[in-house]
Amino acid sequence: MITLLIPAQRLQNSLAEQRLACMLGCMKLEELTAEAAKLSEDDRASLAARLLHGLEKPHHGVSDEEVINRVREGDANDEVMITFDQLVSGLRFRAR
Repeated sequence: MITLLIPAQRLQNSLAEQRLACMLGCMKLEELTAEAAKLSEDDRASLAARLLHGLEKPHHGVSDEEVINRVREGDANDEVMITFDQLVSGLRFRAR
């Protein structure tokens, strides 16, 4: 007989992940969001990372040169920049 010693935190995380996976199949997005809000900050960050990594890669790419040009444009003209709140608002609008 082989005995595996699993650290308590790892076992707890594994059980929490299994519970969450089970709940995903029968929960609406609002319910899932409410449950995720109950997780610790570290667990929410881990969940967010897993969800983001599970998304398809965009069908468009941005070259390093394009990024450098945009940064230069922002440095030269503050009016092309947006605030964090504007970014979040735009992302929420796209998610609808």
